[in-house]
Amino acid sequence: MKSSDLIKQIYTLIDKIVRLQNDLTRKWHTNIDFVSTSKEPVIQNMIDNHYMNFKLWHTEDIARIPNAPDKRIANCKRKIDLFNKKRTDYYELIDENFISLLKDYIVEDDSVPFNTESVGSIIDRLSILSLKIYHMNEEKKRRTSKDNDYKIISCKLKILIQQKKDLISAFKILVAEYVKGSKRPIIYKQLKMYNDKNLNPALYKKTD
Repeated sequence: MKSSDLIKQIYTLIDKIVRLQNDLTRKWHTNIDFVSTSKEPVIQNMIDNHYMNFKLWHTEDIARIPNAPDKRIANCKRKIDLFNKKRTDYYELIDENFISLLKDYIVEDDSVPFNTESVGSIIDRLSILSLKIYHMNEEKKRRTSKDNDYKIISCKLKILIQQKKDLISAFKILVAEYVKGSKRPIIYKQLKMYNDKNLNPALYKKTD
């Protein structure tokens, strides 16, 4: 395949990912049990990553409720750790998926520059932006143009939308650089320790 054709194919994939994140954000707010699956590994891992971000967002909100019982907060904290671990696991898989898609074009030369932010972390950021935009828009709908904070919320919403556009553009530029060989991808493992009974002293040390 010509490099130009592959770049177009990846651009189409990126647009599909963004649309699906937005679509799932709306659907899950209506039906949390809605199930979305894909035979494409990169899409399935993106769906799973986005679902973890969705669960994180709303579990963290529950923990922030004023005067919430300690037991509820502790339960939320355990869920947050679990969701966060899975979230990063999925975006590491997304990195592997993209490297597989670009394997015939990736440069193995260590002298070629690289970005510390990976494709997986970009998709994770897009997921969070999708949630932010959804919730900011919901807050805007709760007000009228006469409300004092309507303009403030509207301004914040515009900023979020622009940030998302910028990130999508930068994402496409980075992937094109990978295909052209002017950049090389690196997978940065998160290596979370807090849930590991062998690495977290709070878990493996005996307490009175």
